[in-house]
Amino acid sequence: MAALCKVDVPPVSNYGVLPPDMLYDIMLLLPADVLCRLRLVCKPWRSLTSDSVFIKAHASRHPLLVAASHSTGEIHVVDLSGNIVKKIRPSQLTSRRLFDSLGSRDHNTQLDLFGFEATQSNYNSYVVLNLATGTVAANVLLQRWGAKHPYEPTSIVGYVPCTGEYKVLRIHHHLFSQNNSGHTQTCEVIALGGKDKGRWMLRCNGSIVVETRSRHSAVVGGAVYFLVNTKCTIVRPDSIACFDLATEAWRTELLPGPVSSLNLSIDEAAVHNGTRIFRLATLGGYLVTVDCNLRNRLTDLWFLDKSLWTKRYSMRDPPPWNLWLPFNLNEVSFPLEVLSDGRIIVWAEVSRVLRLYDPQKDTWHDLSEMKDYNAMSMLQGSLLSSSVRQVVCD
Repeated sequence: MAALCKVDVPPVSNYGVLPPDMLYDIMLLLPADVLCRLRLVCKPWRSLTSDSVFIKAHASRHPLLVAASHSTGEIHVVDLSGNIVKKIRPSQLTSRRLFDSLGSRDHNTQLDLFGFEATQSNYNSYVVLNLATGTVAANVLLQRWGAKHPYEPTSIVGYVPCTGEYKVLRIHHHLFSQNNSGHTQTCEVIALGGKDKGRWMLRCNGSIVVETRSRHSAVVGGAVYFLVNTKCTIVRPDSIACFDLATEAWRTELLPGPVSSLNLSIDEAAVHNGTRIFRLATLGGYLVTVDCNLRNRLTDLWFLDKSLWTKRYSMRDPPPWNLWLPFNLNEVSFPLEVLSDGRIIVWAEVSRVLRLYDPQKDTWHDLSEMKDYNAMSMLQGSLLSSSVRQVVCD
């Protein structure tokens, strides 16, 4: 009788243990900030959330953006709904003076790095933050610009896949002649943490002057691409110059943009008066020319694939349009990323609204208003891991 009543009871240690596949699926549903806390619970959870396959799958399901808060000077990592996933406060990093003008300055992201220009005492500093750890990956202190460099330089951080290095490209602007009508540029490059740490090497760009304003450059595959300044160089308005971070030199030939390479006609007057705007973006690892026509409210996205330009998307901006405003004050839509389902995350630069465009249905959906941010960038890496080591360059 006793044998008939015997029941096999699993060991107590197995109670509450989920199958690995189920645990994997549950973890994928959780946001990155929650996973960063849960990975401290036990070694198996930490191992799962640190796995490169899991991190890549999680990042595709939970796209994040990076921006500088205009009101507080903090660096915010936010989700598509505008919820702040992570804050990096000035007091966590260094002097508050580094963040005095951060909200209005250009910045760029590269994997899980966030680079920006800052001011510190009598020096101009380029700070590179490790967003995964919330620490300074590099703080490059340089003397402030003076008579030789009358305008603030522009700096961009990029990753070199073939060497695994991170490098910063810095462009100086020069004016010459009595009436300051001339314009030329020189540039410097530094490898963060390399053998030349802290030593900038001058690289000349010859007679080409590139655009360094926001959205006029992009980093793809270890190279920095710039639209050429048509006011200083006689080229077509979509011409592109390229700086190779691996060789630390400018490529000798300009890259023709989609309009140039396909010999498409263009109204030069529209470019001059600002109703036809070209920008550069990085989407899905591709260099993209953003061709925005403010007259018909149409934005074409041209992808560079194996030296050929292909127009993959054509987005018609949603109404209402303010016909009383000058064209350059109307809404400009800038693409930030193409999701796995084909929808496009778009930043409305004037109204500061994050939107989602569905190219199959030709519909728009407002995700969130983000009035506190002047600019938005996609987090290309993940908050769950970082291979970036801390480097301080003085």
